[in-house]
Amino acid sequence: MEFRRIKSAEDFAAVFALRYRAYIANDLIEPNRTGMSIDNYDLLENCQIFGLYLDGRLSASLRIHRVTDDTPWCPAIKSFKEYLIPELEEGNTFIDGSRFCVEPTRDPELSALPFLTVRFAYMASIHFSATYNISVVRSEHAAFYRRYYGFERWAGGVNLDWYKLPVDLYVGDMRTNRSRIDERLPFMQSNFEERLMLFTDDLPHQGIKSVKGLFGNLATNSVSDNAPGSNLRDWLSKTAVG
Repeated sequence: MEFRRIKSAEDFAAVFALRYRAYIANDLIEPNRTGMSIDNYDLLENCQIFGLYLDGRLSASLRIHRVTDDTPWCPAIKSFKEYLIPELEEGNTFIDGSRFCVEPTRDPELSALPFLTVRFAYMASIHFSATYNISVVRSEHAAFYRRYYGFERWAGGVNLDWYKLPVDLYVGDMRTNRSRIDERLPFMQSNFEERLMLFTDDLPHQGIKSVKGLFGNLATNSVSDNAPGSNLRDWLSKTAVG
């Protein structure tokens, strides 16, 4: 099992195609000609994109935005500004996990896949000492976040311009939830080296491209080339938002 920070143009293309397949399979977006799902939030400086690989195959992905008073940009703020901006003004910070997707043709027995995908946002919340871990979800997924992660519904019933179903804002307070999550879901835990590899470029710039996680999984990252940025903008120009 590999938790990978997405850096190369090839990996970005695979993630955007996986998003598209997953959302089309669940009738959540309208079809487009490119077979990719990408938006302007993928290009922001506070954005990081991750892939979960099983047996070398991309099986799930999650995007995170580290949201602070200095970088107050994420999809959730566009839809729930009145709830989130006051928190930033009080000095609180968020990790906004979005564009959650899993391979629609996956083995049904891989029931842990959603948990392992959310693990990216959980690790980021710890690494960046975020006050809150937030997610914008459709109502049928709300029980998952409430039951296992202690998220609370702050607002809801909002329609997005690219998504077919209304969504709710769910928020988990890391100050009170972390110990509960670690005890109930021990596989969510991580070591410092794994988080350092995924959320910074310190180790890749030293020539280290992978480390072992707490439970034997690989965490990988690589020094980014110059290609992905231009490719992302080109794909975005050809793709309807979705």
